[in-house]
Amino acid sequence: MPSIAGSVRSTGYDKESKAADDGGLDCASSKAANEVDAGDGSVVSSGYAKMEEDDASKASAILSSYVNIDAVDDDNFSVASKASVLSKFSVQTNISQIAAAVLPKMESLPWTTFLSLFIWAAIPAVVYLLLFTQMGFGESFYYALSQQFGGQAYIPTSILAGYGFVFYVLDVDQWNTKAGNVFRVLSIASMFVLFVIIVMLVSNQFPYGVIALFALVQPLWLLSVKTFVYKDTETRVYLNWLSGPLLLLALLTVISFVVWVSDNYVNQWNQVTKVMAAERTQCSADFSNYPNCMSNNGFGGTCFRLNEMVDPPVLVFEDNCEYTCVYVYDDCANGFVLWGGPILMSLSMIFLGSFCTFLRTGKFEVGLCMFHC
Repeated sequence: MPSIAGSVRSTGYDKESKAADDGGLDCASSKAANEVDAGDGSVVSSGYAKMEEDDASKASAILSSYVNIDAVDDDNFSVASKASVLSKFSVQTNISQIAAAVLPKMESLPWTTFLSLFIWAAIPAVVYLLLFTQMGFGESFYYALSQQFGGQAYIPTSILAGYGFVFYVLDVDQWNTKAGNVFRVLSIASMFVLFVIIVMLVSNQFPYGVIALFALVQPLWLLSVKTFVYKDTETRVYLNWLSGPLLLLALLTVISFVVWVSDNYVNQWNQVTKVMAAERTQCSADFSNYPNCMSNNGFGGTCFRLNEMVDPPVLVFEDNCEYTCVYVYDDCANGFVLWGGPILMSLSMIFLGSFCTFLRTGKFEVGLCMFHC
Protein backbone atom coordinates (compact mmCIF):
# COMPACT_ATOMS: atom_id res chain seq x y z
CA MET A 1 0.00 0.00 0.00
CA PRO A 2 1.53 3.38 -0.93
CA SER A 3 2.19 5.55 2.03
CA ILE A 4 0.17 8.64 2.66
CA ALA A 5 3.39 10.64 2.83
CA GLY A 6 4.23 9.55 -0.71
CA SER A 7 0.80 10.54 -1.96
CA VAL A 8 1.22 13.91 -0.35
CA ARG A 9 4.59 14.45 -2.07
CA SER A 10 3.10 13.44 -5.41
CA THR A 11 0.50 16.17 -5.17
CA GLY A 12 3.08 18.83 -4.54
CA TYR A 13 2.18 19.62 -0.96
CA ASP A 14 4.96 20.62 1.41
CA LYS A 15 5.29 17.81 3.91
CA GLU A 16 6.83 19.93 6.58
CA SER A 17 4.20 22.68 6.33
CA LYS A 18 1.46 20.03 6.47
CA ALA A 19 2.97 18.53 9.58
CA ALA A 20 3.14 21.94 11.16
CA ASP A 21 -0.55 22.52 10.44
CA ASP A 22 -1.39 19.19 12.08
CA GLY A 23 0.24 20.20 15.31
CA GLY A 24 3.52 18.42 14.70
CA LEU A 25 1.97 15.08 13.61
CA ASP A 26 2.88 13.79 10.20
CA CYS A 27 0.36 12.13 7.97
CA ALA A 28 1.67 8.68 8.68
CA SER A 29 1.22 9.01 12.43
CA SER A 30 -2.25 10.49 11.93
CA LYS A 31 -3.18 7.50 9.79
CA ALA A 32 -1.91 5.09 12.43
CA ALA A 33 -3.90 6.88 15.09
CA ASN A 34 -7.14 6.55 13.10
CA GLU A 35 -6.76 2.89 12.15
CA VAL A 36 -7.51 -0.10 14.35
CA ASP A 37 -7.08 -3.81 13.82
CA ALA A 38 -10.42 -5.48 13.09
CA GLY A 39 -9.17 -8.85 14.35
CA ASP A 40 -9.11 -10.62 11.01
CA GLY A 41 -5.99 -8.96 9.61
CA SER A 42 -7.84 -6.08 8.01
CA VAL A 43 -7.60 -2.50 9.09
CA VAL A 44 -10.65 -0.30 9.56
CA SER A 45 -11.06 3.30 10.48
CA SER A 46 -11.54 4.01 14.16
CA GLY A 47 -14.22 6.59 13.23
CA TYR A 48 -16.42 3.92 11.64
CA ALA A 49 -15.77 1.60 14.54
CA LYS A 50 -16.86 4.32 16.95
CA MET A 51 -20.09 4.89 14.95
CA GLU A 52 -20.88 1.19 15.03
CA GLU A 53 -20.32 1.10 18.78
CA ASP A 54 -22.65 4.08 19.24
CA ASP A 55 -25.39 2.44 17.15
CA ALA A 56 -25.07 -0.78 19.13
CA SER A 57 -25.28 1.16 22.40
CA LYS A 58 -28.46 2.94 21.29
CA ALA A 59 -30.14 -0.32 20.25
CA SER A 60 -29.17 -1.93 23.54
CA ALA A 61 -30.58 1.02 25.48
CA ILE A 62 -33.92 0.77 23.63
CA LEU A 63 -34.26 -2.95 24.29
CA SER A 64 -33.17 -2.66 27.91
CA SER A 65 -36.02 -0.18 28.50
CA TYR A 66 -38.46 -3.04 27.93
CA VAL A 67 -36.58 -6.09 29.24
CA ASN A 68 -33.49 -6.63 31.37
CA ILE A 69 -31.03 -7.61 28.69
CA ASP A 70 -28.21 -8.21 31.18
CA ALA A 71 -30.23 -10.92 32.89
CA VAL A 72 -30.59 -12.92 29.68
CA ASP A 73 -27.91 -15.20 28.28
CA ASP A 74 -26.60 -13.73 25.03
CA ASP A 75 -26.39 -17.21 23.48
CA ASN A 76 -30.05 -17.95 24.16
CA PHE A 77 -31.38 -14.46 23.54
CA SER A 78 -30.48 -13.72 19.94
CA VAL A 79 -30.77 -10.46 18.06
CA ALA A 80 -33.94 -11.74 16.37
CA SER A 81 -35.49 -12.43 19.78
CA LYS A 82 -34.64 -8.93 20.92
CA ALA A 83 -36.21 -7.51 17.79
CA SER A 84 -39.39 -9.55 18.37
CA VAL A 85 -39.65 -8.24 21.93
CA LEU A 86 -39.24 -4.70 20.69
CA SER A 87 -41.90 -5.28 18.03
CA LYS A 88 -44.28 -6.70 20.63
CA PHE A 89 -43.99 -3.69 22.87
CA SER A 90 -44.36 -1.40 19.89
CA VAL A 91 -47.70 -3.07 19.04
CA GLN A 92 -48.84 -2.72 22.63
CA THR A 93 -47.91 0.94 22.58
CA ASN A 94 -49.90 1.46 19.38
CA ILE A 95 -52.92 -0.26 20.91
CA SER A 96 -52.67 1.96 23.97
CA GLN A 97 -52.52 5.04 21.78
CA ILE A 98 -55.57 3.93 19.81
CA ALA A 99 -57.51 3.20 23.03
CA ALA A 100 -56.57 6.61 24.40
CA ALA A 101 -57.89 8.22 21.22
CA VAL A 102 -61.18 6.29 21.30
CA LEU A 103 -62.01 6.35 25.01
CA PRO A 104 -63.48 9.63 26.20
CA LYS A 105 -61.25 11.82 28.35
CA MET A 106 -62.96 12.78 31.59
CA GLU A 107 -62.00 15.18 34.31
CA SER A 108 -61.29 13.89 37.80
CA LEU A 109 -64.04 14.81 40.24
CA PRO A 110 -64.52 14.47 43.99
CA TRP A 111 -66.81 11.62 45.01
CA THR A 112 -69.46 13.98 46.36
CA THR A 113 -69.68 16.01 43.15
CA PHE A 114 -69.69 12.92 40.96
CA LEU A 115 -72.41 11.21 43.02
CA SER A 116 -74.54 14.34 43.08
CA LEU A 117 -74.37 14.75 39.30
CA PHE A 118 -75.05 11.03 38.83
CA ILE A 119 -78.26 11.29 40.88
CA TRP A 120 -79.44 14.39 39.00
CA ALA A 121 -78.76 12.69 35.64
CA ALA A 122 -80.49 9.49 36.78
CA ILE A 123 -83.84 11.17 37.58
CA PRO A 124 -85.14 11.48 33.97
CA ALA A 125 -83.62 8.09 33.14
CA VAL A 126 -85.47 6.36 35.99
CA VAL A 127 -88.73 8.10 35.04
CA TYR A 128 -88.37 6.93 31.45
CA LEU A 129 -87.57 3.37 32.52
CA LEU A 130 -90.61 3.20 34.78
CA LEU A 131 -93.17 4.77 32.45
CA PHE A 132 -92.02 4.02 28.91
CA THR A 133 -90.19 0.68 28.91
CA GLN A 134 -91.13 -2.92 29.42
CA MET A 135 -88.70 -3.11 32.34
CA GLY A 136 -91.06 -0.82 34.28
CA PHE A 137 -94.78 -0.13 33.94
CA GLY A 138 -94.65 0.85 30.29
CA GLU A 139 -97.22 -1.71 29.22
CA SER A 140 -99.76 -0.14 31.60
CA PHE A 141 -98.95 3.55 31.34
CA TYR A 142 -97.78 3.81 27.75
CA TYR A 143 -100.56 1.69 26.28
CA ALA A 144 -103.31 3.30 28.33
CA LEU A 145 -102.07 6.79 27.51
CA SER A 146 -101.76 6.20 23.77
CA GLN A 147 -104.85 4.05 23.27
CA GLN A 148 -107.41 5.55 25.63
CA PHE A 149 -106.47 9.20 25.22
CA GLY A 150 -104.76 9.18 21.84
CA GLY A 151 -107.94 10.38 20.16
CA GLN A 152 -107.90 13.58 22.22
CA ALA A 153 -104.46 14.67 21.00
CA TYR A 154 -106.07 17.48 19.00
CA ILE A 155 -107.08 19.27 22.24
CA PRO A 156 -103.54 20.00 23.58
CA THR A 157 -102.44 20.61 20.00
CA SER A 158 -105.03 23.36 19.56
CA ILE A 159 -104.11 24.89 22.92
CA LEU A 160 -100.41 24.87 22.01
CA ALA A 161 -101.08 26.49 18.64
CA GLY A 162 -103.20 29.22 20.24
CA TYR A 163 -100.65 29.78 22.98
CA GLY A 164 -97.86 30.18 20.45
CA PHE A 165 -99.92 32.60 18.36
CA VAL A 166 -100.68 34.84 21.34
CA PHE A 167 -97.05 34.62 22.45
CA TYR A 168 -95.93 35.85 19.03
CA VAL A 169 -98.54 38.57 18.52
CA LEU A 170 -98.04 40.13 21.96
CA ASP A 171 -94.23 39.95 21.71
CA VAL A 172 -94.03 38.26 25.09
CA ASP A 173 -90.33 37.62 24.53
CA GLN A 174 -89.77 41.39 24.80
CA TRP A 175 -91.45 41.80 28.18
CA ASN A 176 -88.47 42.73 30.32
CA THR A 177 -90.23 43.76 33.51
CA LYS A 178 -90.22 41.51 36.55
CA ALA A 179 -93.82 40.44 35.99
CA GLY A 180 -93.14 40.03 32.27
CA ASN A 181 -90.17 37.76 32.93
CA VAL A 182 -92.26 35.56 35.24
CA PHE A 183 -95.08 35.37 32.69
CA ARG A 184 -92.65 34.54 29.89
CA VAL A 185 -91.01 31.73 31.86
CA LEU A 186 -94.38 30.26 32.83
CA SER A 187 -95.61 30.50 29.25
CA ILE A 188 -92.56 28.71 27.86
CA ALA A 189 -92.86 26.00 30.52
CA SER A 190 -96.56 25.55 29.76
CA MET A 191 -95.93 25.23 26.03
CA PHE A 192 -93.21 22.68 26.64
CA VAL A 193 -95.52 20.61 28.88
CA LEU A 194 -98.20 20.70 26.19
CA PHE A 195 -95.65 19.55 23.64
CA VAL A 196 -94.65 16.62 25.86
CA ILE A 197 -98.31 15.61 26.31
CA ILE A 198 -98.90 15.70 22.55
CA VAL A 199 -95.89 13.48 21.86
CA MET A 200 -97.07 10.93 24.43
CA LEU A 201 -100.64 10.93 23.11
CA VAL A 202 -99.58 10.25 19.53
CA SER A 203 -96.96 7.70 20.54
CA ASN A 204 -99.15 4.89 19.23
CA GLN A 205 -98.86 6.34 15.73
CA PHE A 206 -95.29 7.62 16.18
CA PRO A 207 -93.65 5.19 18.62
CA TYR A 208 -90.14 6.64 18.31
CA GLY A 209 -91.35 10.04 19.45
CA VAL A 210 -91.02 9.05 23.12
CA ILE A 211 -87.32 8.16 22.93
CA ALA A 212 -86.73 11.34 20.92
CA LEU A 213 -88.49 13.22 23.69
CA PHE A 214 -86.12 11.70 26.26
CA ALA A 215 -83.11 12.78 24.19
CA LEU A 216 -84.52 16.32 24.26
CA VAL A 217 -85.66 16.46 27.88
CA GLN A 218 -82.54 15.13 29.60
CA PRO A 219 -80.10 17.88 28.44
CA LEU A 220 -82.73 20.51 29.25
CA TRP A 221 -83.14 18.96 32.67
CA LEU A 222 -79.40 18.99 33.31
CA LEU A 223 -79.17 22.63 32.21
CA SER A 224 -81.94 23.53 34.63
CA VAL A 225 -80.00 21.75 37.37
CA LYS A 226 -77.01 23.90 36.52
CA THR A 227 -79.17 27.03 36.70
CA PHE A 228 -80.54 26.32 40.18
CA VAL A 229 -77.92 24.07 41.83
CA TYR A 230 -74.57 24.83 40.17
CA LYS A 231 -75.22 28.46 39.26
CA ASP A 232 -71.74 29.54 40.42
CA THR A 233 -70.03 27.00 38.13
CA GLU A 234 -69.00 27.95 34.62
CA THR A 235 -71.22 26.30 32.03
CA ARG A 236 -68.29 24.86 30.09
CA VAL A 237 -66.85 23.27 33.23
CA TYR A 238 -70.24 21.97 34.37
CA LEU A 239 -70.95 20.30 31.04
CA ASN A 240 -67.58 18.56 31.17
CA TRP A 241 -68.38 17.27 34.66
CA LEU A 242 -71.43 15.51 33.23
CA SER A 243 -69.46 13.19 30.93
CA GLY A 244 -68.47 10.71 33.66
CA PRO A 245 -71.88 10.43 35.37
CA LEU A 246 -73.69 10.08 32.04
CA LEU A 247 -71.39 7.36 30.73
CA LEU A 248 -71.55 5.45 34.02
CA LEU A 249 -75.35 5.73 34.04
CA ALA A 250 -75.50 4.41 30.48
CA LEU A 251 -73.25 1.48 31.41
CA LEU A 252 -75.37 0.56 34.44
CA THR A 253 -78.53 0.78 32.33
CA VAL A 254 -77.10 -1.62 29.75
CA ILE A 255 -76.02 -4.06 32.48
CA SER A 256 -79.48 -3.92 34.07
CA PHE A 257 -81.11 -4.55 30.70
CA VAL A 258 -78.90 -7.57 30.00
CA VAL A 259 -79.69 -9.04 33.42
CA TRP A 260 -83.41 -8.41 32.90
CA VAL A 261 -83.42 -10.07 29.47
CA SER A 262 -81.52 -13.10 30.77
CA ASP A 263 -83.91 -13.56 33.67
CA ASN A 264 -87.02 -14.61 31.76
CA TYR A 265 -87.93 -15.89 28.32
CA VAL A 266 -90.75 -13.37 27.88
CA ASN A 267 -88.24 -10.55 28.46
CA GLN A 268 -86.44 -11.48 25.27
CA TRP A 269 -87.28 -10.15 21.83
CA ASN A 270 -88.30 -12.96 19.48
CA GLN A 271 -91.22 -13.88 17.25
CA VAL A 272 -93.36 -14.94 20.19
CA THR A 273 -92.84 -11.80 22.24
CA LYS A 274 -93.24 -9.70 19.10
CA VAL A 275 -96.73 -11.12 18.59
CA MET A 276 -97.48 -10.61 22.28
CA ALA A 277 -96.46 -6.96 22.07
CA ALA A 278 -98.46 -6.41 18.88
CA GLU A 279 -101.62 -7.81 20.48
CA ARG A 280 -101.17 -5.71 23.62
CA THR A 281 -100.73 -2.53 21.59
CA GLN A 282 -103.71 -3.53 19.41
CA CYS A 283 -101.55 -3.18 16.32
CA SER A 284 -103.36 -4.47 13.23
CA ALA A 285 -101.73 -7.17 11.13
CA ASP A 286 -100.70 -6.19 7.62
CA PHE A 287 -101.78 -8.88 5.12
CA SER A 288 -100.83 -6.95 1.98
CA ASN A 289 -97.67 -9.01 1.46
CA TYR A 290 -99.02 -12.16 3.12
CA PRO A 291 -102.58 -12.69 1.84
CA ASN A 292 -102.52 -16.42 2.68
CA CYS A 293 -101.89 -15.73 6.35
CA MET A 294 -105.51 -14.86 7.18
CA SER A 295 -107.43 -17.28 9.32
CA ASN A 296 -109.92 -19.70 7.73
CA ASN A 297 -112.37 -19.54 10.64
CA GLY A 298 -114.39 -16.78 9.01
CA PHE A 299 -113.68 -14.23 11.74
CA GLY A 300 -110.58 -12.73 10.16
CA GLY A 301 -107.35 -12.34 12.01
CA THR A 302 -104.18 -14.33 11.55
CA CYS A 303 -103.89 -18.04 10.90
CA PHE A 304 -101.94 -18.47 14.11
CA ARG A 305 -102.68 -17.68 17.70
CA LEU A 306 -100.70 -17.15 20.87
CA ASN A 307 -100.99 -19.74 23.61
CA GLU A 308 -100.02 -18.14 26.91
CA MET A 309 -101.30 -21.03 29.02
CA VAL A 310 -97.95 -22.79 28.76
CA ASP A 311 -94.59 -21.66 30.02
CA PRO A 312 -92.98 -20.33 27.95
CA PRO A 313 -95.74 -19.09 25.61
CA VAL A 314 -95.86 -20.61 22.12
CA LEU A 315 -97.47 -19.85 18.77
CA VAL A 316 -100.05 -22.34 17.47
CA PHE A 317 -100.44 -22.45 13.68
CA GLU A 318 -103.43 -23.68 11.68
CA ASP A 319 -103.10 -26.12 8.83
CA ASN A 320 -101.30 -24.70 5.79
CA CYS A 321 -100.19 -21.72 7.85
CA GLU A 322 -96.52 -21.01 7.39
CA TYR A 323 -94.21 -19.74 10.09
CA THR A 324 -93.40 -16.69 7.97
CA CYS A 325 -96.91 -15.42 8.67
CA VAL A 326 -95.62 -13.82 11.87
CA TYR A 327 -94.11 -11.17 9.61
CA VAL A 328 -97.55 -9.55 9.32
CA TYR A 329 -96.59 -7.68 12.53
CA ASP A 330 -93.27 -6.34 11.26
CA ASP A 331 -94.63 -2.79 11.08
CA CYS A 332 -95.66 -2.80 14.75
CA ALA A 333 -92.79 -0.86 16.31
CA ASN A 334 -94.55 0.05 19.56
CA GLY A 335 -93.58 -3.16 21.32
CA PHE A 336 -89.98 -2.93 20.19
CA VAL A 337 -89.65 0.65 21.46
CA LEU A 338 -90.93 -0.47 24.86
CA TRP A 339 -88.62 -3.49 24.92
CA GLY A 340 -85.49 -1.79 23.57
CA GLY A 341 -86.10 1.51 25.33
CA PRO A 342 -83.23 1.03 27.83
CA ILE A 343 -80.73 0.49 25.01
CA LEU A 344 -82.02 3.48 23.04
CA MET A 345 -81.86 5.57 26.19
CA SER A 346 -78.29 4.43 26.88
CA LEU A 347 -77.21 5.36 23.36
CA SER A 348 -78.65 8.83 23.88
CA MET A 349 -76.71 9.25 27.15
CA ILE A 350 -73.49 7.92 25.60
CA PHE A 351 -73.77 10.47 22.82
CA LEU A 352 -74.47 13.28 25.27
CA GLY A 353 -71.65 12.22 27.59
CA SER A 354 -69.19 11.91 24.71
CA PHE A 355 -70.19 15.34 23.45
CA CYS A 356 -69.50 16.82 26.89
CA THR A 357 -65.91 15.55 26.76
CA PHE A 358 -65.19 17.95 23.89
CA LEU A 359 -65.71 20.82 26.32
CA ARG A 360 -63.07 19.58 28.74
CA THR A 361 -60.75 21.90 30.62
CA GLY A 362 -57.95 21.35 33.13
CA LYS A 363 -56.31 18.00 33.90
CA PHE A 364 -57.89 14.81 32.62
CA GLU A 365 -57.53 11.10 32.90
CA VAL A 366 -58.13 8.57 30.12
CA GLY A 367 -60.91 6.02 30.33
CA LEU A 368 -63.08 5.57 33.39
CA CYS A 369 -60.66 7.06 35.92
CA MET A 370 -62.73 10.06 36.95
CA PHE A 371 -62.30 10.12 40.71
CA HIS A 372 -59.76 11.56 43.10
CA CYS A 373 -57.96 8.69 44.79
